[in-house]
Amino acid sequence: MKNKLNQKIKTTVFLFHPDIKSSKVNYALKSGTGGDIVVRDIYALYPDERINIREEQKHLNQSDRIVFQFPIYWYSSPALLKKWEDQVLEHGWAYESHGNALAGKELLIAATFGSTSYGVGKETKYTYDELLYPYHALADYVGMNYMNPFILSRTIGIRGAKLREKVKEYYDYLHS
Repeated sequence: MKNKLNQKIKTTVFLFHPDIKSSKVNYALKSGTGGDIVVRDIYALYPDERINIREEQKHLNQSDRIVFQFPIYWYSSPALLKKWEDQVLEHGWAYESHGNALAGKELLIAATFGSTSYGVGKETKYTYDELLYPYHALADYVGMNYMNPFILSRTIGIRGAKLREKVKEYYDYLHS
């Protein structure tokens, strides 16, 4: 993957799934990233939830495109993503007081939604974009470029050819 100046873009996927081995969809997406994309399984790296802030900041610094991949639980992200944000995106590094480490980088949200349908007239009246708005606000606040999110909805029961098709779409999107 290259940017407009034909320079290689380094992408890091920060995967936040509390039990990735039991997840057919997020596990398949993770397995399908391929190429030169780095995947950091945050729950596997920090099973005690003691985050190495400097290590995470190092990976953020080395990345041009930052992907947060996670399932939506109760209209939000898994708890460790919030804790990771609170600790890693610290004042003076990510924002304010000369903190601009993430400025100009791309932020892509790759979110999976279970069985409920979202949007006006649906089971849940909120749209995907509305539920992901905090990440758009985060990107704006720290000077990142918010990319259109990769949404995979109604994941309960998705298998076989349909899942392989979605994994390919994810791969293609990550490499665009």
